Amino acid sequence: CFGRLEGKMDALTRGRIYNCDLEEFEERGVGCIPDLARVFKTCSRLCMLDLAGVHVDAARAGILADGLSGATFLRVLKLTYMNLDEDSVVHIFRLLNECRALEVLNLQRNSLHAAALSAAVETLHRPCMLRELDLSCNEFGPQGVACLGRVHHLFPKLLRLDLSCCRL
Repeated sequence: CFGRLEGKMDALTRGRIYNCDLEEFEERGVGCIPDLARVFKTCSRLCMLDLAGVHVDAARAGILADGLSGATFLRVLKLTYMNLDEDSVVHIFRLLNECRALEVLNLQRNSLHAAALSAAVETLHRPCMLRELDLSCNEFGPQGVACLGRVHHLFPKLLRLDLSCCRL
């Protein structure tokens, strides 16, 4: 259904899509992510995107990242309750290299493990402009914190890091 919006949303500055039907979680996102990515490519003014409870596997995370890569004004990206796997998180962190205006990244409640976090930060080629990184309620524990400590120089503007409820 999002495909009909392609080319008609250039003025869109904020997007929010929540899936409240957790019983159909696995099916959500299967068809909509490619359509959403095409729509986002035409939203040159998009500055905030909030997706929650939409199933995104690695292939669809790549499609989403490609769709958002041209969003030069994207400042806030919230991807919560999505159960992102290691490859999916790598695609999302790739956006930190491409979307230089991105200041807030929220990956709360995605069941992220230390390996996923480690692989994700390895995709960073240069320091990013993040001011806020929310990784709360994930599964990475002390190993994930150690990983962040090793790459702290890639986050020179970071003012807020939320690691609450991460089994530290």
